[in-house]
Amino acid sequence: MNVSKTRNNLTESHQDLRISSSHPLCSTTASYSESAEVQIDDVIEDYMNVLTKCLTTSELSQYATLIVRFRNGSMPIIELAQKSTELYGPDRLHLLTGIFYYAV
Repeated sequence: MNVSKTRNNLTESHQDLRISSSHPLCSTTASYSESAEVQIDDVIEDYMNVLTKCLTTSELSQYATLIVRFRNGSMPIIELAQKSTELYGPDRLHLLTGIFYYAV
């Protein structure tokens, strides 16, 4: 796969995650202040930058699928954590700390 195509795929995966994270999980999230939402968006963006550096294109695509399923309510958070643990493997378990912000 050439570099241009790889970057395009990464960008598409990143966009999928940003789109899915912009939809609140439930109506109670609307009570957060706008500044808190901006801070959470910044943390998610930072986390996505870390993932882009640590995961392959295929892994990013798999992760995007997991997050979309979680955000649309078809996957409980425990399953997201389990599948992310499998995806990251033992050497990248530290990446799990960033998942918290998707549940907010």
